[in-house]
Amino acid sequence: MRQGSLDIYITRPLGTFFQLLSTGRYNTELPLDEYLIGLGLMIAAESHIDIIPGMAGLLYLVFTLIFCTMIYTCIMFLLSAASFWIIKSNALHELVGSIERLIEYPLNIYNLTIRIILTTILPFGFISFYPSQYFFSFEDNKPFIVCIPVVALILILLSRFVWKKGLQTYQSPGA
Repeated sequence: MRQGSLDIYITRPLGTFFQLLSTGRYNTELPLDEYLIGLGLMIAAESHIDIIPGMAGLLYLVFTLIFCTMIYTCIMFLLSAASFWIIKSNALHELVGSIERLIEYPLNIYNLTIRIILTTILPFGFISFYPSQYFFSFEDNKPFIVCIPVVALILILLSRFVWKKGLQTYQSPGA
């Protein structure tokens, strides 16, 4: 935004939110090769530990991967939209990147405050921890498992709202 590259998207007839999400220019952190390697590792691991229970488990996995990708993309998009108001928004990305490392471990090892933050404020728990609970049958987390699509929908709507508000405040650097 600071260099004026957003101006290209604003002058096109399609919505800027849609353009940024569909062009691939927005999120270059997650290249396709990493998805393919991850999928290959999941298939190899499944053949050895047999954790996905039948067709229902496979369907759950596919739908959950779609919703979790939406959640992650929306979180990152919201952080990017912060650059409408915050000049040094890269520091915010670095801070959230550090917080994101917390989800490499199960949420139940953290104290209640951290679990609440990673479930509500920065809902990274809905990307890894809660979806995995389906396969481990932890009854305490069943309500969170069911909420994954709801969280994705809320974040999509919130991202769109924040994006529209940000566009209203945007001034081209060339203006």
